[in-house]
Amino acid sequence: MADHRSIYILIFHSPIFPAHWALWIPSLAQPKIGKIINAVGDPSSGFVREIERHFNLADVSGSTSTVLLSDRVEAKHVLDSDSLDSESVDEVEKVACGIAPPEKSLKSAQKSNIPSRRVEIKNCQTWLRDFVCALVEHGICEAEAIDILDRAPRN
Repeated sequence: MADHRSIYILIFHSPIFPAHWALWIPSLAQPKIGKIINAVGDPSSGFVREIERHFNLADVSGSTSTVLLSDRVEAKHVLDSDSLDSESVDEVEKVACGIAPPEKSLKSAQKSNIPSRRVEIKNCQTWLRDFVCALVEHGICEAEAIDILDRAPRN
């Protein structure tokens, strides 16, 4: 069994919208199959956290790329599982479940008597950054992973 595992950002590129980001952890037995952890949805209706085990990269269509976040994650923090449970099966998933997905952050454009204020629009990228920061805080990833994430393609 390997002492360390690699984790990546899986980036689903878009020419006009922010790219969708997910954490990708390939399985040891089949490197094109693994787990993705992400927040899915949109800023106008909100997001939900999703952990998809046994995700096959060969099934992905469109423009994607991966960026290595770390190749030094101790193997004890990651479990390859085909489980369909919604329960966390390893430490990385437990940390992800502790990060709330972004709520609705876009307001309606309808006129209102209430003065508008600038809102921070949150999406899958902001959620993944919070998640990676939490992995660093828990000692699962090194701090360098945050810098790598901050340089990742946004579209």
